[in-house]
Amino acid sequence: MDEELECPNSSAEKRYFPESPESSEGEEDGLPACEDLELNPFDGLPYSSRFYKLLREREALPIWAEKYSFMESLLQSQVVIVCGEARCGKSSQVPQWCAEYCLSVRYQHGGVVCTQAHKQPAVQLALRVADEMDVNIGHEVGYVVPFENCCSSETILRWVGLPAAPALGRGPAPERVPLIPHPDIRRARGGCPSLASSWSSSPRPS
Repeated sequence: MDEELECPNSSAEKRYFPESPESSEGEEDGLPACEDLELNPFDGLPYSSRFYKLLREREALPIWAEKYSFMESLLQSQVVIVCGEARCGKSSQVPQWCAEYCLSVRYQHGGVVCTQAHKQPAVQLALRVADEMDVNIGHEVGYVVPFENCCSSETILRWVGLPAAPALGRGPAPERVPLIPHPDIRRARGGCPSLASSWSSSPRPS
């Protein structure tokens, strides 16, 4: 589990509170001209045109309207519970917002770890989010599942299959407790699947 494997390349979110890019003269399909592209704060490289295309799709998700209230709650609380219908975008968007928060506070609380009950969803979400964040899988975004560790020292946001979760206890900096969004196996009152995000600035209990 400790061995880092080479992972396939895939194409971090815009800013702490991102705004949609505005069109300007000379742009095609509403995408910025090359010289106007912003730098990705997670890897320092210019955003690709695909990032802006996916950003428009993300902004159309029902969960997107709750981004600002979620970020405010995250700043003020150690536990935030998000309840939403299936396919509203909570499983892919909330972890990215948590990564933005970690970036904004210079990783004082560590990185972001997302747990999944099964291997396949963990891998699929990591690949999808790496694409949306315009970063390489296995670098800024990765996953840890049984018999496969697709992460590196640069990984900020990772998905973990629950059988592989004990590996989270290993590492040189146990005082850096990560932000952990995870799907609740139960359903909230009213039948909506929920997602809880929690973090702590105190050392991890032994």
